[in-house]
Amino acid sequence: MDQQAFKKFFPDIIKAMDMPTTDGINTWFISKYAQEDGLKAVLSGIGADELFGGYPSFSRIKYLKHFRKIPSAIFGAAESLKTDKYRKVSFLAHDHHLADYLLLRGLFVPGDIAKILDIDTRQVEQVLFGENSNGLKSYNEEHAAWFEKNLYMQNQFLRDTDVMGMSHGLEVRVPFLDEGFQELVERIAAPIRFQQHPQKRLLIETFKDILPEEIWNRPKMGFTFPLQQWMRSHSDIGNKNHYRGKITRALVDKFKHGEMHWSKVFALYQIQQYVQ
Repeated sequence: MDQQAFKKFFPDIIKAMDMPTTDGINTWFISKYAQEDGLKAVLSGIGADELFGGYPSFSRIKYLKHFRKIPSAIFGAAESLKTDKYRKVSFLAHDHHLADYLLLRGLFVPGDIAKILDIDTRQVEQVLFGENSNGLKSYNEEHAAWFEKNLYMQNQFLRDTDVMGMSHGLEVRVPFLDEGFQELVERIAAPIRFQQHPQKRLLIETFKDILPEEIWNRPKMGFTFPLQQWMRSHSDIGNKNHYRGKITRALVDKFKHGEMHWSKVFALYQIQQYVQ
């Protein structure tokens, strides 16, 4: 894999996505090469992080519990801050489970979304927080597992994996999401199920005798490519004249200067075609 391959197949990847998403590029390529090797079905580890606490959100969620003790009106002022990671605290101005989740995984705050789409901020907030909240207030590992399973995994990860696999005629099976297995794991007490040091310790201890040590005794890393570099060099993605609107072009400039993560400019690249 290199910059040239990314550029060559990028139009096919966008076509396969069918709808905006910031995931799936890696799955598109691995599915392509698996199919070319003659495979018809593969196994995926999707669900292991959600079941056994493999994401940073499992350790970060405890801080939300303390934030939620502060009057929510105070957080609204955070949107005027310059640094994105601090501006995202403004989500907590809304007493809603999606506000908690978007603080952990969101890309843009409602005010920026409204400017990008040229609509009223209240319209964005109504779309995001108009439905009733789920009522979860525990802010523990099980709470984080609910977020990751029911929002990120269900709405994005599984959909993108299936679409990208099937774009090459490849079936991606997910054994960790077997109903019986999930029911078994969810009956395990949280202190055992979410043991850390290393992450997903229970899963590792179960299989360490049949897996090579170099597989499980290493730092956790995501399955990704150098997309920050590849997208910055891409003739369309990094070209601010390809985008509509002053704020969107300013954000692309930030990306070109290394001040913004690739996922945000990739989201802008996909949605800009729908902005009139």
